[in-house]
Amino acid sequence: MRPRTSTLVAAVAVAAFGGWLALRQPSTTRTWADDHERLATVTRRGDTVRLVNVRDFRYGPKGVRARQWHDRVIRLDQVDRAWFVLVPLSHSLRAPAHSFVTFGFGDTATLSFSVEARREAGEEYGVVAGMLRSFELVYVVAEESDNLGRRATLSDHPIYRFPVKGTREGFRTVLADMLDRAESLRTQPTFYHTIWNNCTSNLVAHVNRVSPTKLPGIVAAVMPGYADDVIRDLDLVADSLPAAALRARYRVDAAARRAVAAGLSGTAFSQAMHDATAPR
Repeated sequence: MRPRTSTLVAAVAVAAFGGWLALRQPSTTRTWADDHERLATVTRRGDTVRLVNVRDFRYGPKGVRARQWHDRVIRLDQVDRAWFVLVPLSHSLRAPAHSFVTFGFGDTATLSFSVEARREAGEEYGVVAGMLRSFELVYVVAEESDNLGRRATLSDHPIYRFPVKGTREGFRTVLADMLDRAESLRTQPTFYHTIWNNCTSNLVAHVNRVSPTKLPGIVAAVMPGYADDVIRDLDLVADSLPAAALRARYRVDAAARRAVAAGLSGTAFSQAMHDATAPR
């Protein structure tokens, strides 16, 4: 094949692929993987929020042992704490990571939000596929024993649960913003993107809408595994320990595995995470 002909064929192929991507539309009606099967429904009346389809899966050494969802009622005026949870995805590279957030309500009640690539049944996540409109975006609204316990049980990566410095009003505003976003995705689906519309980029956007201290977007795009250094440098962690000591104190994967093995869920699981990181 002549060089000019090869170039033309390549250009046509690229144009056709680009056209296919542009025509692909996000949906809420595919056959989803069981952990992404249901979207949370959010109904707000003042500070009272009713949630339908809060995920509460239970896990064991061989995987999921119980698949269940339930309804919950929370009050925005009772949220008074938050934790930033960081899960590195590589033992050799620090940059790749998943992050999510857990909110606390008065006692030991918690609610966890994980922004993820919504997979179809039998589908595996892929970094490149995540750039090619292969996955919709989903906000997994779950019990902390699900979102955190899942990752502690099904992988051997470390998990860090950092307490966030903030005010009740700040936590309330971020939580309300995340609830609105979760509800909007039920009727206005959008595609996940590995770099521009991922777990950390959405958390950064929620925080930056309400915080005078702006988080840099580059961390969300290519270096989410360094997010704990960034929030520490910006004085957003409710602890002044040096970086290495901070990670050591707030590492909870071993405690989460013990809690899952003991059958703890809901507030009992969150209390175990609190006890694991309490000063000694």
